[in-house]
Amino acid sequence: MDKLDQDALKELTRNARESQPKIAKKLRISREVLHYRLKRLEQQGYFFYFSALDIFKIAEVSRYFVGLKYELGAEEEQQLLHLLKENPSYNVGVLSIGSYDLRFSCIVKKKEEIYALLSTLERTFKDKVLKVSVLEVIEQHYFRNHFLGIDYVKEKHFLRKQVPLHLLDKKDKAILRCLFLHPLIKMTDIAARLHFSVDTVHRKVRRLFSEKIVTTSVEADFLKLGMSSYLYMADVKLLDQTLKEKIVSYGQANTTIKEIFFTMGEYNVLLNFVVRDTTALRAQLNTLRRFIGGVRDDNLLILAPEQLSSRGLRLDALFK
Repeated sequence: MDKLDQDALKELTRNARESQPKIAKKLRISREVLHYRLKRLEQQGYFFYFSALDIFKIAEVSRYFVGLKYELGAEEEQQLLHLLKENPSYNVGVLSIGSYDLRFSCIVKKKEEIYALLSTLERTFKDKVLKVSVLEVIEQHYFRNHFLGIDYVKEKHFLRKQVPLHLLDKKDKAILRCLFLHPLIKMTDIAARLHFSVDTVHRKVRRLFSEKIVTTSVEADFLKLGMSSYLYMADVKLLDQTLKEKIVSYGQANTTIKEIFFTMGEYNVLLNFVVRDTTALRAQLNTLRRFIGGVRDDNLLILAPEQLSSRGLRLDALFK
């Protein structure tokens, strides 16, 4: 991937639905050259399109991070992952190296659903689950493809937190499902699939996008660029709104930071770093600790390359 490829991905990150002629004009290249490069990058797995759904705007749900430390063989671990993926609350997980072997997130209507899932795991694997951590996500700041050099001091980043619900009717939900499952679907195709008028689809889609209930996005694969991912977890004393804003500002200006989470539980600040080597990571962590101050306890996990995803996001509960 050369600089022109990265610049093209930056433009798609800013607006994944931007037309290729407009992007080509910004980059001062021909449409044919841009089309060839983007097609090649997509086919080689450098990026993919998807729809980001802000579920907290449309359903009374909460998100939790669960950490598990266990002593399982390879087959037992696969059984564990299968059980998680079969659970309707499971969202996404990642294997890790450090104080936890697996971290995963769940989206639930009641916290009791988390403990019911954990009870199932403990019954299944008995004393082989050694340690469990549950963190409730209060706020998420996502700097998509930050490692490409996108300036999030100037650009808006993705923010997810509990907000008043946006009311959706049956047509809104049907259209939202189409957008979620088919990120680049055309309005006319939605109208044909759902037997709605094109005007109705345009009006409702404009609202869904303007209120950021759903956004079409591009995710670049940092692994293809020789980078690795780490999760830094900290228990910060006196974490008030002023300090949160300070941490977010730090994240906006630092292209090694992919995500920031504010949570309740054992740790109250989580940062997902994407870096080329551990030397760069150590420098970042030392700077971050000095910047934040008041870190009572912290931890670092090496995240495995494969994400253990489920694209369900409780679609059955939301859209039926």
